[in-house]
Amino acid sequence: MKKVFGILMFLIPIVVLPQWVWKYPLPTDNKLSSVWFTNANTGYAVGDSGTILKTINAGSTWITLSSGTTNNLLSVYFTGTDTGYVVGAKGTILKTIDAGTIWNALSSGVTGDLTSVNFFDVNTGYAVGWDWLSDTNIIIKTTNGGAIWTHQTITRSFPFSSVYFINADTGFILGGIMNPYDQIFGVIEETNNGGTIWTDITNMEMSGYDLISIYFTDSNTGYIVGSSGLIFKTTNCGAGWTVNNIGTTNALNSVYFTDADTGYIVGISGTIFKTTNGGDQWTRQITETSEDLNSVYFTDAKTGYAVGQNGMILKTTNGGGTGTNEIPVSSKLLKIYPNPAIDKIIIETSGVSQESNLAIVNTQGQEIITRQITEPKTQIDISNLPSGVYFVRLTNNNEVEVGKVVKE
Repeated sequence: MKKVFGILMFLIPIVVLPQWVWKYPLPTDNKLSSVWFTNANTGYAVGDSGTILKTINAGSTWITLSSGTTNNLLSVYFTGTDTGYVVGAKGTILKTIDAGTIWNALSSGVTGDLTSVNFFDVNTGYAVGWDWLSDTNIIIKTTNGGAIWTHQTITRSFPFSSVYFINADTGFILGGIMNPYDQIFGVIEETNNGGTIWTDITNMEMSGYDLISIYFTDSNTGYIVGSSGLIFKTTNCGAGWTVNNIGTTNALNSVYFTDADTGYIVGISGTIFKTTNGGDQWTRQITETSEDLNSVYFTDAKTGYAVGQNGMILKTTNGGGTGTNEIPVSSKLLKIYPNPAIDKIIIETSGVSQESNLAIVNTQGQEIITRQITEPKTQIDISNLPSGVYFVRLTNNNEVEVGKVVKE
């Protein structure tokens, strides 16, 4: 970071720089719902319109794989380096045995949306979801690597959002639904016999929230996140759950732990939280996006990825700590309005200097408009730009502020 000389340097607060960053260009504009890595370099992200992305260089670049479908893809899980599964809308199940080169469609036996897939071993896996036409939930199981999927039944009918098994017998399914009176009812089901019988273990605190994501750090300790920013924790394999309000009302969409103490949560509006004491306290992470984040995954204690709306992919290489980084940015996003816009936009920033440079960048990473600015409020004519999504980047000394605008 540049040194600021003079007596004022003692009066200027230190700028905290985000460690969850993204690079131009984004590989897709489609919503990304799930991310998974098979090793430090090789990872996959799936999303809307049949999107499957792959990186072999730790996220520096991503390529688009041919999925053979245009259905929205909602969850990805790999059982090994080469073998992986993707599930999605209209009963879609895809399988690869060659690290994503070819994806084969499997017969799920269902027509509803499959929202989550989880395998306990290379052969035994589960997928859950919801059939919107019949208003019935979906639980299917395979014991032969996806060749055949069998239906399992459950008493309560809820849209399921996540399935997670901690051993061959014990697993959890969770979800939630809104009634006609705009009241949310959450549910968590547990099995101790490989899905033959599912038991409702929802407690009173959970019943008022949509439960979205679950993760266990060992056979007893697990975490659930969902709507309204609440986190539930168990230390006795689901027999009891405690609730923790982490100071946000944003919906939390995904939870992941790198060890027994250190975990991460992502959610809407660019929300990322971290704990280093097993969930007792959570601190907000600084990011350079306000896009909704849907999934988080770590390849080691320091290196993690989060994916979300409009193809957003974030990466941290220091466990979300603060300090300098390969793309340093300020803690505030640019204010851009109107948004969407037709001919002109106004960009407001927290501050400018003689070195403040503004760029409007398309999704391919090309700078379409560039100029130096000297005022905190600037009007830009975008009437000649094609319709689409653009990113606004303001470089101010060694800081960068970013934003997104939609041109109609």
